[in-house]
Amino acid sequence: MKAFCCECSVWRGFDTLEAFNFERTSTRVFMGGLVTYRKNVKSAIRYKLTFTENWHLIDVSLDSPDDPSKHIMISKNKAGNWYNEYKHRLSELDGCEFVDLPFSPSTKSIPHLADDLTDRVIKVARFNTDEFRFESNSYIYTVEDSTKLKAYCIETGKTDYLLRENDGHFYNIPNHFKTLYFEKHGR
Repeated sequence: MKAFCCECSVWRGFDTLEAFNFERTSTRVFMGGLVTYRKNVKSAIRYKLTFTENWHLIDVSLDSPDDPSKHIMISKNKAGNWYNEYKHRLSELDGCEFVDLPFSPSTKSIPHLADDLTDRVIKVARFNTDEFRFESNSYIYTVEDSTKLKAYCIETGKTDYLLRENDGHFYNIPNHFKTLYFEKHGR
């Protein structure tokens, strides 16, 4: 399985700094990163997401390098059912199509990459960093124009606007994340 596209980025968030890697092969897409916090509450989170070549999520894993007890892995089968690393079903995530890691702009673009967006409600498994667990949230994604995507969370009432980067993905979230470095290899 030879990689034909590899990207790396460094993003600065309001209270985070993230080193991000992306690799695409003929059958899989891999995204991962290490996020460090400037706050004392959390110092770092490492994450990895695996998708099919069509951006359908296979699994997500997160851990804290500073605290071995903080580890979580969830996976989604073809029927859309979610499971933890012990193969226990996570029915609270039923219907969730994607994941959102609020500390990273990397997952903000996935719904746009996976589907043609219409104004519809999309359930998302959102990672709660304080409780180190996933919970279900509902979003409405709207393409505002060729450079802007609007993401509205029904539960929180919060709206994010994502700006398209040079690679075609929506990573840049004004007032939240800034791209400090970007490099791409392959096609």
